[in-house]
Amino acid sequence: MNGGDDLILFEVAYRFDVTIDSTDVVKVTVPTVYSGYFGVSYDTPNGNRPAGYENQIVVFAGGPSVPAGALPVGSAPAQDAGSAFVVPTTGQFSAQPYVVAYSVGPFTTAGGTGSYPNVAATAYLPGGVGGSQPIQLTKPALGIQAAQSGLISWTYSFPLGTNPQLNNAWIGLWDGTLSPYAFAPAFWAPVLGPQCTGLSPMLVRLSGNAQYVGALFTSGFNDDPSQLKRTAIAAVIAFTTGPPIPI
Repeated sequence: MNGGDDLILFEVAYRFDVTIDSTDVVKVTVPTVYSGYFGVSYDTPNGNRPAGYENQIVVFAGGPSVPAGALPVGSAPAQDAGSAFVVPTTGQFSAQPYVVAYSVGPFTTAGGTGSYPNVAATAYLPGGVGGSQPIQLTKPALGIQAAQSGLISWTYSFPLGTNPQLNNAWIGLWDGTLSPYAFAPAFWAPVLGPQCTGLSPMLVRLSGNAQYVGALFTSGFNDDPSQLKRTAIAAVIAFTTGPPIPI
C-alpha cells in the first residue's frame, strides 16, 4: 500500500544491495528481582514517549513465551525516565519462573483473560526470586531479506508467544530520515502470518543510492493511512540502497 499514489510499473526491474545505517529497538531487563517488587529498566526507540503512549510493564507467571490469554501477576505503567517497578497483584513474587514484558501500548483484561497485542520485548526469569540462572532477554528486530525496485521482503522478530497477524502488526517505510512517530509512511503493509519470526512482503517504490527508514509496529494496521496507529513501535531501522542492479 502507499500514501495514495498508484505504483509505477517499471519497464526494467532492479534489485539493490542495502546497508543498514542504524537500528533502534525496544529493550527490557530486570536489575532487581525481589519478592516485593521487580525493578525494571528499558530503552525504546528515539521519539517514543512511554507515559504519553501508554507503554506498560507486564509480569506473567511461567514462560519463556508470553502466555496467551493469561492474566498478569503484576503490571505498572512505564515512565519516561527508563525505569519502573512492578509489585505483585497479590501476595509476593516467588521462586517460580516469570516473564517480564515491555508493551509499547495498552493491554486489556476482561472475562478472566488478557489480550496483549503490544508486547515488544521480554525478560525471562527462569528461577524467579532467588534463582541463579541468568535472565534471558528477547528484543524485537526488523531487517531486509531482499530489496527490489517494487518489492521489499522484510525480516521481523517478536517475542515468543506473540501472534503478529492476530495483533494487526504492520511495517511502514519512510523516504529519507523522517521520524515514524511524526509522519505517515510512504508505504505500509501488514505483517503476514501468525509466526513471531519470519518474512513479510511490501509493495514499494525504491530508488538507488537513497536513504529510507523502516519501522515495525506491534499493532494498529489499517488500510486507511489516517487510521494507522503510529505509536506502537517495536523496532526502527535506517538504511541506504546501493546502485540499481538489473535483475
